[in-house]
Amino acid sequence: MVSWLQTEYHWNMWPAMALTLVVALACGAANALLVVGIRINSFIATLASGAVITAIAEYTSGGVQVQVPNAFKDVAKSQMFWGIQAKVGYLVVIALVLWYVLEHTPAGRYMHATGDGPDAARLAGVQTKRYVVLSLLICSVVAGFAGIVSAAQTAGNATAGGPYLLPAFAACFLGSTQFLGRFNVGGTVASIFVLASLVAGLQRSIENQGIRRILDSLFFGLALIAAVGLSKLLERYRERTAFRMRALEINRISEPSGHGH
Repeated sequence: MVSWLQTEYHWNMWPAMALTLVVALACGAANALLVVGIRINSFIATLASGAVITAIAEYTSGGVQVQVPNAFKDVAKSQMFWGIQAKVGYLVVIALVLWYVLEHTPAGRYMHATGDGPDAARLAGVQTKRYVVLSLLICSVVAGFAGIVSAAQTAGNATAGGPYLLPAFAACFLGSTQFLGRFNVGGTVASIFVLASLVAGLQRSIENQGIRRILDSLFFGLALIAAVGLSKLLERYRERTAFRMRALEINRISEPSGHGH
């Protein structure tokens, strides 16, 4: 959208970026209506809405790549500080903000509680619907900003985000196995770099572009299966460990003290 506004309607990049973020926020609100209002499973709702949005974007762009002005390319490729490219700086800033909010604020704790067990969180007094809506809005705006950076780097392409879907899922699940035993920002970011490094090494070893694309899909599919499987195994291990600890504690309490004989 940000590319389309600049090329078709000759908008300045700043208003185009602002409107793109507003539309992203509206998409998040639509997802919130589906998830909270109609009670559609959030995974299904967001996948379906993503497909609809992609179809609309393909229709408006005519299915062709939309070129962008050179000034707009600097949004992704300019250097910020210490020679770091802007796109990397955005990642660091957004990751730090999300990490702080999720790990060190009441709102973040309520979001974790809602995700871990919405019924228990609701009984504890957490306004779970409010935090589901807030999470969907934040995710949509961040995704919209990522789309802006992607367009600035590679030009506008309605289907450019599709190949990132499986890697994103794989990084989230793999990250949950590395730190804290749940979805978390640090683990996700670390997993992104691990997966990207592995894919880069795989691509360097193969010259055929067609085979590269096939192996990329195969790699991320297998990575997602492995990450989800490992996450489930660790979850079961923690549950069994907690059960054994409770059993030992109950046995310790129920044992006779030996006094009075």
